Amino acid sequence: MDNNEAVIKKEWQGVFIPRKIWEEKDLTWTEKLFWAEIKGLDNDDGCYASNKHFAKVFSLSKTRVSEIINSLIIKKFITAEYIREDGIITKRVLRISEEKRERIFNSGRAVTIMRVSEKTKNKRMNEVRTRRKPVRV
Repeated sequence: MDNNEAVIKKEWQGVFIPRKIWEEKDLTWTEKLFWAEIKGLDNDDGCYASNKHFAKVFSLSKTRVSEIINSLIIKKFITAEYIREDGIITKRVLRISEEKRERIFNSGRAVTIMRVSEKTKNKRMNEVRTRRKPVRV
């Protein structure tokens, strides 16, 4: 077990699949699970898990793991950065795509609710201002 795998095992606490990923028709169930695993391991520095790690977790070959990760990249659900030394890839960093992150985690519904609440608040404040009780003398 290399250092990366030791860190991964220590930090892993499970996976969560957001509703928008769960219902995503463009992803296979395996891709959804991979996305959730990558999301769970994507800390501030990204996910450094190797194909070997994913192969072990999902009981798949490293070739199949590579195909699934490439599919997620092509579909723009994740991005990959390859770190090279002397022209040789020494590390791969996977991250949840910023484009998809916005769509998944910042749904328009929450924003709409905020706008309605703000409108309602302003409307009520205007009603209070215009509905002054007459002063009795």
